[in-house]
Amino acid sequence: MNGKMTPARSKARTWRGFRAHALRSPVADRYEPLRAETWSSVKLYVPKNAPRFSLFFTRRYLCQLWVESGDFPERLFAMVRYGLPTRAYFELIKLVADRARRPLGFVGDLDPFDLTTFLALRSGDPDLRRPAHRALELSYRGIDDRWLELCERHLLPRWKGALPLIKMSSLEQEHAELIIRLAPWLLELTGPRCAGLLRSGMKLELEGASNPAFYGNGFPKRLLAHLLLRSRQDPEKHPSH
Repeated sequence: MNGKMTPARSKARTWRGFRAHALRSPVADRYEPLRAETWSSVKLYVPKNAPRFSLFFTRRYLCQLWVESGDFPERLFAMVRYGLPTRAYFELIKLVADRARRPLGFVGDLDPFDLTTFLALRSGDPDLRRPAHRALELSYRGIDDRWLELCERHLLPRWKGALPLIKMSSLEQEHAELIIRLAPWLLELTGPRCAGLLRSGMKLELEGASNPAFYGNGFPKRLLAHLLLRSRQDPEKHPSH
């Protein structure tokens, strides 16, 4: 038998090594859960009629904003779940996504944890043995250069042009470097400016990229229009790996 390690095994070992290192870290209890967990449930927003759009969110924040403002689209099917999926949760998410019969878009933070969640969902494997594998038809609709430009255009004057970026912890920066190494094609999906933020140790969370306190009361509705337009117009992006 050939003793050489396959690329899939090598990547899985790299991810497992980082995860073990992170769990031993003194700040492990303050970092995101890097193991697939069962405690995080799936929340569904199901339209009365057949959906025209289908989106997966890692946080409830945006959906809640749209519900409270009365802007939640009648034909949008949405799923919300935080964290890496177990195999059982992946099968459930895939089943529900297939039933919606619409292409599923992923909406999450511009940070290493949500990018890891995207990879785990798309590949169907929280251990990231084949991060470029496509077990679920899932397109990236998270924070990218176009979303960043939308934020900059609508940022309220009192913030003096400063977006609510957050500096990553040293552990989070290690995580970002690892994910970029495992799946460099992710940076094609985020765009060069967002890639530069990640490489420089900065992140932008959904709340910071949509909160009316930063962009005005009408911004969540504008952002919704942006996401739905992308869902209609964007071709499916296939990574070059």
